[in-house]
Amino acid sequence: MAQISSLSALDPSAYDIIIVGSGPAGCSLADRLSAKGVSCLIIETGLNAYNQDIQTAYTAMDTRGHFGDQHWAQHWIRAFGGTSMVWGGWCAPLDEQDFEAWPITRSDIRPYYDVAADILKLDRVINSYDAAYLPGFRFKPFRTVYGAMRFGEEYQSFLTAPGSVDVLLGVTVTALQPDAARNRVVGVGLHQQDGTARRVSLRDEQRLVLAAGGMGNAQLLLNPAPDSETGVGNETDQVGRFLMEHPHYINTAALVGRRRLMPPTPPANFGDHVQNILADRTTYAKTGKLSVAMELVERELNPRDRVERFLRDKYDGEFIAYNINIRSEMPASPDNRVTLAPSRDPSGLPLLKTMCMAGSDTVRPIFAVLEALGKTVMARDDGRVFIHNETLVSNPSGGGHTMGTTAMGSDPRSSVVDANCKVHRYTNLYVAGSSVFTSGGSANPTLTIIALAARLADHLTGAA
Repeated sequence: MAQISSLSALDPSAYDIIIVGSGPAGCSLADRLSAKGVSCLIIETGLNAYNQDIQTAYTAMDTRGHFGDQHWAQHWIRAFGGTSMVWGGWCAPLDEQDFEAWPITRSDIRPYYDVAADILKLDRVINSYDAAYLPGFRFKPFRTVYGAMRFGEEYQSFLTAPGSVDVLLGVTVTALQPDAARNRVVGVGLHQQDGTARRVSLRDEQRLVLAAGGMGNAQLLLNPAPDSETGVGNETDQVGRFLMEHPHYINTAALVGRRRLMPPTPPANFGDHVQNILADRTTYAKTGKLSVAMELVERELNPRDRVERFLRDKYDGEFIAYNINIRSEMPASPDNRVTLAPSRDPSGLPLLKTMCMAGSDTVRPIFAVLEALGKTVMARDDGRVFIHNETLVSNPSGGGHTMGTTAMGSDPRSSVVDANCKVHRYTNLYVAGSSVFTSGGSANPTLTIIALAARLADHLTGAA
């Protein structure tokens, strides 16, 4: 069996692990588990092909703050392959300092970044290349993948070929039933799009993994358990908190001056990339401990700018100009959060509402990093950095990166899952995906999502 035709044909007892969601986290997890002989069932609300009616009905939400106008819904794809359908293909690992607030270190996840590169069919050099730039700054490009992997296409074999992974499409998990002590999930409510509903029981040794994205994981854990006012895993009111994006400020600054400001060239096996500079550890600490990615986009001289004209003449043909696009980390705030709305989707699950603001604690460190870059450039007589204040203080755009909502941590009073992605106090419930991010860094999350899924697979099989 591969794709299961209906709820009535489902034998839930046949699987070691049930995975809710079929995006990069769910498919990568199932791939690694199946390679170890572990039987998996993937449950996906959507169908094999994108369906706009399903998308609209199951992702509608009430948004407040920045990233409004259904921003979050547009990046929560309900179809086989999940949000990889709209992934732009940018890849970079998080830095060591990005894990300072996590209960794991970069060393814990480092081997799994290589597994993630292998899954994405990219050279592992993307996880190790990091070069010096100016004093206080480093060059760490984003790997870009034109024709990025669509996991629904890559893992069609899950639907068509007999093996260790079966897929149930068009079915939504609507409820998690805990035992009386709230130590295990003993049952799962399911709803098929034709209106068929069914509750299935979990065997003692079965594990359930939520891999439904930052919004979907929060939705399931916020939804009150049957005969309860509290969702499974939300006993300390932490589910939905610490919602994060990567605020984007396009053309928010310029770097102009000598041609020696050009970044180094990555090795040929690195592949297509965009030029990106970051503060080093010392500058990072001095400017607010926020990861600020500065993409350098080469452009022509602005002939109407007298300072640029002066620098061009001063450097006598050795002049270069860049626009700077900022892609920044947001500080994790418990007040940026997802909560339940009164309306419901066709399966009966409550829809969501969001509040997320990129405040002064996001913007001030960006100013500080740009000012530090400007001082360094001036001290070396290499040119100037111009900051476009109006752009930086206006509403940011986002990368479609939904992070947080089921944060990883050692303390159940301030987090949802532990270092192994297991929901606190529950012995058989795990979470995969960017919802477990404790901080966001400035790198696109997909590579880390896959690495964490591979690490979780090894934990579930006793290999980690």
